[in-house]
Amino acid sequence: MMVALYRRNGDLVIDWGRTMPFKYDFFQVRWDLNGRNVGQREIRGRVQGSTVVSRPQDGTYTAVVQGCDSRVLSSTRCRQKWTVPVSIQLPFHRPTVDASDALLVVNQHSKMCVDVAYGSRDQGARIQQYPCHGGPPERWRYDWVTTVNETGYFQIVNQNSGLCLSIRGNAPAVGAQPTQARCNGRVSQMWGNVRAGVNIFRLKPYLDSSLCLDDEGFNTTPGASIQLWKCNGLAVQGWNLKRRRRHDRRLGHAGQGDPGAAASALVTPPMVPPSDRPLRLLMPGYSGNSLPATFTCTLMPS
Repeated sequence: MMVALYRRNGDLVIDWGRTMPFKYDFFQVRWDLNGRNVGQREIRGRVQGSTVVSRPQDGTYTAVVQGCDSRVLSSTRCRQKWTVPVSIQLPFHRPTVDASDALLVVNQHSKMCVDVAYGSRDQGARIQQYPCHGGPPERWRYDWVTTVNETGYFQIVNQNSGLCLSIRGNAPAVGAQPTQARCNGRVSQMWGNVRAGVNIFRLKPYLDSSLCLDDEGFNTTPGASIQLWKCNGLAVQGWNLKRRRRHDRRLGHAGQGDPGAAASALVTPPMVPPSDRPLRLLMPGYSGNSLPATFTCTLMPS
């Protein structure tokens, strides 16, 4: 049984399920604040449930759930014992999406970035791989939600759209393709970030940790799909997290930071010729909204 603990509209939400093929008459839910028990409830249900803790205080909340059958002769039989505790730290403030904390998510095999197709800001837009250019459709912010068994789970927010990387229909399956949707704090938008090497991570959906975000068909073509697939430890399921290069205001283009070789086509500054004519700088592979592509460079004494 999976348990999720998250903040919604100022309240603390505890979700659990599904327990199929097992069914229970009710669930017992217990939550602690900073290591001290502050609440317990019985919730009627069969295979899943939810409860809300109103106006939670600041601190570390931990929750556990067990599934029980109806009382017989004043005794209770709980076949599903207490789950592994899940925790959340409050207050949980979600900052606005800005470039200072946005990351490029680069596939270890294709060397391409996770990108929203055509820079769309629409819910349901396709998520793809595209040559790294550092534009807003390729920048993602990781918002921590909870930690389960030492794995941190995050909402992954696109800088361009402000929408979250999501699983369609809350139904993870082999071959399912993620999309973007309005951030709602639900488990379909929670992704485990599991270290698999030096700055290499596997991205696993909270709803099924046996699946990993994957480069579909070992594809290296721009626009290739991203999917969920059984975790196999291959490079197609390895993801590097890289910071985009800082903006060089004097030159009017990106400077010499380190977002990785895959993004270098955009950010490497050209040599400035001895001329006052405008230069047209090409931004290869940019899939976002249009940007001005003409810059005037002026020679400066060394």
